[in-house]
Amino acid sequence: MLSSIFDIEFNPNKHLAHWDRINALAQGNDTSPVTLELDICSICNHNCKWCVDPPDVHSNRLMPVPIATRILEEARKMGVKGIVFKGGGESTLHPKFGEIIQIASEIGFGIGVVTHGGKLNKPELLNTLVQYCDYVRISIDGPTPQSRKEIHGIDDFYSMVNGIKKLMALKQSKRHPIVGATFCIDYPRRFLIEKCIQLGEELRLDYVLIRPPFCEEVGFPAPHTPEEAAILRREIRKAAVNYTGNTHIMAGNWVGDTELVKLPLKKRGNDVARRDSSVRQFEHNGIEHVTKRCLASPLFLVITAECDVYGCCCLRGIKEFSFGKINYDAGISLSSIMRSQQRKQSLAKMQRVECLKYCTHPLNKINELIEYISLPEKYHSSFI
Repeated sequence: MLSSIFDIEFNPNKHLAHWDRINALAQGNDTSPVTLELDICSICNHNCKWCVDPPDVHSNRLMPVPIATRILEEARKMGVKGIVFKGGGESTLHPKFGEIIQIASEIGFGIGVVTHGGKLNKPELLNTLVQYCDYVRISIDGPTPQSRKEIHGIDDFYSMVNGIKKLMALKQSKRHPIVGATFCIDYPRRFLIEKCIQLGEELRLDYVLIRPPFCEEVGFPAPHTPEEAAILRREIRKAAVNYTGNTHIMAGNWVGDTELVKLPLKKRGNDVARRDSSVRQFEHNGIEHVTKRCLASPLFLVITAECDVYGCCCLRGIKEFSFGKINYDAGISLSSIMRSQQRKQSLAKMQRVECLKYCTHPLNKINELIEYISLPEKYHSSFI
């Protein structure tokens, strides 16, 4: 029987738990989201070098607790299963963070939190995370005091590390929350790869993800040449494969736009995957580049602290893809936005991958499944 977190919580087939929605999308029908990213705060006190949020997303907005509660209640009624407190700002800076997390748990959601870790020394925050969350992911990025400061623009390494130690001590033998860390490493800092692993092991984290930075897709020039990026990915993979300790090491395999001219032409039948007139390989960054479709997009939802609704975490703050803005005083609810013509139009643009230049492919595995299910003739399906 499967028992480890990597067989269950991290199982690559877990989206099959939502087979009814996936099958509906394969039949060309709409469905309700499985996961909602709720930005209760647009404030961030860090200045991360490769922040994935558009600059104008960060402001001084705090979502009032009654608004957050109403959104959560609506989301539950429409079938949302999990809430992630992640982007648009640092959610732990919201003075009512613990209260909102508790409300979400009592309504019945699974809960995930992604944080820069700067407030993990606060006892009330630690208790909230341990009591209510299914997972906590810390964006450490720099595994040393100097590299953390260079990437995050703030000198809080030792405070963050002490906070993580306290979190792991409170967790003790509990299965949840699963606690992991991400490290965003560019070519000049590749010598820090082993230090990322060492820190993860020292902190007894459940997992460590080491990846190259997203660049053009989130508005930054690539910090390394295509040749250097390839070397960086190989070194990350090599370190992950060679590691034999207890912390699970995952290697990111992102390929940025500046590398595309170096990739050989890759065809699938008569189709050539292209992006911004450059050749794209299906094996690297997602089937969407081949099919020119994103059929899985209705499974995901983002609501910002300003109550703007989007259909993908990659599109947060990009107004041309907004579904609308919740305004309960004006009678505009989340439910009405989900039925609106604006959502249909924005969703159609997403499904035609007009947003491909922003994409970091969070749904590519589900899109692969939907594309196969939707085939009218499934040749060779008699053979397992």
